[in-house]
Amino acid sequence: MPDVNSVLRACEILKAFEGEGHLLRVRDIAASTGIHKATVSRLLATLVAAGFVEHASQHRYSSVIRVARRGRVKIGYASQTEDSSFAHEVTASIRRAAITAGVELVFMDNHFSAKTALKNAARLVQEGVDIVIEFQTFDSVAPMISTTFQKANIPMIAIGIPHPGATYFGANNYDA
Repeated sequence: MPDVNSVLRACEILKAFEGEGHLLRVRDIAASTGIHKATVSRLLATLVAAGFVEHASQHRYSSVIRVARRGRVKIGYASQTEDSSFAHEVTASIRRAAITAGVELVFMDNHFSAKTALKNAARLVQEGVDIVIEFQTFDSVAPMISTTFQKANIPMIAIGIPHPGATYFGANNYDA
């Protein structure tokens, strides 16, 4: 099954990258995967042609995809506040969805505070979440919260208030 082995080796090469933007040399990939350097070079050329890897510089490559890790997905959720019945309902529905999907949910309460929302963003990064759902109301800290998650390569869904670089989930006030 040479075709299967080539695919498996290409997958091992993609796993060698720690995420988007991580630069590696052929010899680094060969050392970490145990695949011969010539084979790594040929497979990298194929991955570049397929658009999965970029030839970033003369001797360095970077992955343009993020390989999902095996195991349970860890979602971070920062609630607006648990003192509001609406926010409480949002939290309850997210908890139910997490249980149904079999994902781990790391819960933080922003206590309707910009300062707490910033601290919770840092805590969610420390928790090693795979994705974040951010529900906070202060547009003044949205760019800082976004930057925290972007630096950690953690995608974000923003509820209610748009955050730079995040997928927005909420009302469209322009069309309302």
